[in-house]
Amino acid sequence: MPISTSEVLRRTGGDAAALGRRGTLFMAGSRVSGMAVGLLSSAVMGRLLSPADYGLVAMAMSLMLLLNLLKDFGLTTAVVQSEALNEDQLDAVFWINLYVTLGFAVLGALSAPWVAAFYKEAALQPIVYALCTSLLAVGLTGAHTALLRRQLNFAPLMWGEIVGQLCGLVIGVGLAWWTRSYWAIVASQLAAALATSLVMLIALPWRPGAPRQLRSAAALIRFGANLSVFSLLNFFSNQLGAILTGAWLGAGAAGHFNRAQQLLNLSGSTLMGPISQTTLPVLSRLQSDAEGYRAYYLHLLQRTSLFFGLLGAFVVVAGDAVARVLLGPQWEAAGQMYRWFGLSIMAVGLASQTGNVLLSQARSSELRHWGFGDAFIRAGASAIGVSLGAISVAAAFGVSTLFITVPIVFWIMGRKGPVSMPGQWAAVRPGLVCAGLVVAVGLAIRQFAWPGQAWLALVVGVTITIGATLLALMDPAVKRLWVEIVMDLSNALKRRKAA
Repeated sequence: MPISTSEVLRRTGGDAAALGRRGTLFMAGSRVSGMAVGLLSSAVMGRLLSPADYGLVAMAMSLMLLLNLLKDFGLTTAVVQSEALNEDQLDAVFWINLYVTLGFAVLGALSAPWVAAFYKEAALQPIVYALCTSLLAVGLTGAHTALLRRQLNFAPLMWGEIVGQLCGLVIGVGLAWWTRSYWAIVASQLAAALATSLVMLIALPWRPGAPRQLRSAAALIRFGANLSVFSLLNFFSNQLGAILTGAWLGAGAAGHFNRAQQLLNLSGSTLMGPISQTTLPVLSRLQSDAEGYRAYYLHLLQRTSLFFGLLGAFVVVAGDAVARVLLGPQWEAAGQMYRWFGLSIMAVGLASQTGNVLLSQARSSELRHWGFGDAFIRAGASAIGVSLGAISVAAAFGVSTLFITVPIVFWIMGRKGPVSMPGQWAAVRPGLVCAGLVVAVGLAIRQFAWPGQAWLALVVGVTITIGATLLALMDPAVKRLWVEIVMDLSNALKRRKAA
């Protein structure tokens, strides 16, 4: 049954930290299923389709990622962050989001001939036309998704992602087997977007009022404008390497780079996604509680730096074996790129919440300014690397992300607000110790005794990661953190049994 805007705004309340933890579990379930679906899709479709097929779609997806970032001018994030919303503002956000998304879909379709000319691939034009239709589905439910996040109601978001992933898998694998064509990848993307949007409409049957006072969203637009500038610059930082690889090195190299990026996303942003989706609404609710804010964030940072530090270190040591096992022996170059992307995975655990921290403190202008610096550093590094080949692009991106941008964002976040820079470094120290030991031991063993078989190399990589982590327990801070994690898990299980 449809519900009004006023009814939607009344659906709020509860303890932010508790709802955030519950929401993280929901979204973690979604991302675990997403990883499983993504790995299965990569394993099957990677053997049915060629690197050039993936390269073609990756070229088109660069444009679609850009349009997706800009489609709402940051308004949906403003809905999540804002302490108070009225009916006129919320209705205005829905209609502005819908109008702008429609405009960007048309703009994307009109730009298809230029995209094909830029990459010198005529097949790109119909691919872009097809992918632009997915923008309309996403635009129709953007405000719905933001409202569910604002309410810390993550169960519908979880089911939406799972249903979309499964639909994309079935359509993609079926068409890949039948056609052996890049259209299987395109159809998979469209099916996932449409299915997810349908679940959002069913989960929150909100029907906004007529667009009477679009000017009422002016404050939200100002907030979102800074976020949109940062998103655009962040896209440039993350995607320039892929764009240049496709333009200068061809579809084959772009395909390898795309599969390495896909593995990076599965290892990094896909796993971090549940945490990122819950962090902004929780920190926004804790704006007036400095001690609670600091405790929540540093507790989170300590654990993400440990988990992603170990995962990234494992990828640095054995990422090529992962690629060969999952994708097949023809993806060796993608595996070498993935190893360099392991440095970026470490950075995910250290700095991926920078945007949420600054946005929750209403520091969106600082986030915008940092976007320019980040683009100069990481996009510049990728541009330098392309002259030496696709693997060098991945190397330049990984090194600049971990060793240059992470220290800078720690300084930016610690300049003001509840979280200090020394506090951040103290929180991540155990994770850095564990990751450093894994990399040191793993690279030493690779120099002298590394198996040629992919499965055996994978087992050796896991063994090195576990062994080096146990060695790191000699450090008191590392040991204390692991004890806390075990106690947290034990208490969580006890609470679940009691419930």
